[in-house]
Amino acid sequence: MGDLLVGARGRGAKRLIWTLVFGFVLGGLLTELCAFMPDSAPRLFLTTSVVARVTPFSIDIIGVDLTMGLGLSFNVLTLVGFGIVAFIIRSWM
Repeated sequence: MGDLLVGARGRGAKRLIWTLVFGFVLGGLLTELCAFMPDSAPRLFLTTSVVARVTPFSIDIIGVDLTMGLGLSFNVLTLVGFGIVAFIIRSWM
């Protein structure tokens, strides 16, 4: 009976990371596929995004200039992508 719980803690974190990664990818793909829909209220509703960004920061060393930042775009299709991926991963893992 104790063998059922071995590794359960790490499996949850791994499942969450994969769900986030593939959910963003699938949501982005679905958003791009909506470009083929005619201009209408449903398209506007599905593709209107809220963007979360970390402002870029720069490191300038003598020969190297490095600028890094992060931005995530959320819309309804991203949530649909999360739901589809969560359903699939839950059935596989």
